[in-house]
Amino acid sequence: TAKDSQYRIIHRDLKPANILLDEELNPKISDFGMAKLFALEQSQADTSKIVGIYGYMAPEYSLRGQYSVKYDVYGFGVLVLEIISGQKINSFTNRRFLKGLIDCFFDH
Repeated sequence: TAKDSQYRIIHRDLKPANILLDEELNPKISDFGMAKLFALEQSQADTSKIVGIYGYMAPEYSLRGQYSVKYDVYGFGVLVLEIISGQKINSFTNRRFLKGLIDCFFDH
């Protein structure tokens, strides 16, 4: 099982096109072409080759080429935000839209 593995897989390309649904609508992650294996004791790495779609990239990766075991959590959060809002990631660059979305989730 995954929890018994000696490695952790960092997908690095979570986006709607890489989430497939089986016949029972269970999500399955696909396209591991950009994935990296981390040993259990490893938590981050650096790269000079930035690849992927910027909206789904963790900021530390797109700005400094650093990726970690937290990288896919950021991409998953973007996916959840898209699902909840019904908007694609490029809509979130509009500050008025983003402020309205944040106001929906957080009571002042």
